[in-house]
Parts: sequence; structure tokens; C-alpha cells
Amino acid sequence: MRLRKEFFSNFNLFFLNLNLSLNLSLEKEFRTRELPENVFCLFIDAYHTSIKDEEIGRVKKAVIYVVVGIDLDGRKSLYGYYTYWGVRK
Repeated sequence: MRLRKEFFSNFNLFFLNLNLSLNLSLEKEFRTRELPENVFCLFIDAYHTSIKDEEIGRVKKAVIYVVVGIDLDGRKSLYGYYTYWGVRK
């Protein structure tokens, strides 16, 4: 269980840094790019969490979906991440 908590802690920091480093135009380009032809497989994973909504000052349930692909050369790439608010388990 400890390893899982450490993984998701680093996982959240990775996406926080990714969000902060991309400006809006780069983020739009990232989200609308085409899937390469040499993708061998895609993995879609979901992480359920609680996130504080600063606008209303309450904690809300959220799900973060991550899409990772592996190409024919064995390289992993992040193809998308999506956050949905107010989701129940």
C-alpha cells in the first residue's frame, strides 16, 4: 500500500508540473494531435481522488483518466489526460 501511495503522489506532481509548464496553445495542440500509426497498444487508467474546488471552497470527487501508449519500438508516450469532477465511485 505504501508503494501505491508514493506512486500516486509522484503521479499527481507529474501532472501538476505538466499543467503548469504548458501554456494554453500548447495544451490544445497536445490534446488535439493525431494518434501515430505505429502505436501498438493503448492503456487507459483512472485514478479516483478528492480535489478542493477553490471557487466554491469545497472538496469534490474527481476522476483523472490517463491514456498511455506503446509504439512498435517499445517507447511509452502520454497521449492524453482528462479530469472529470463530481463523479461517484
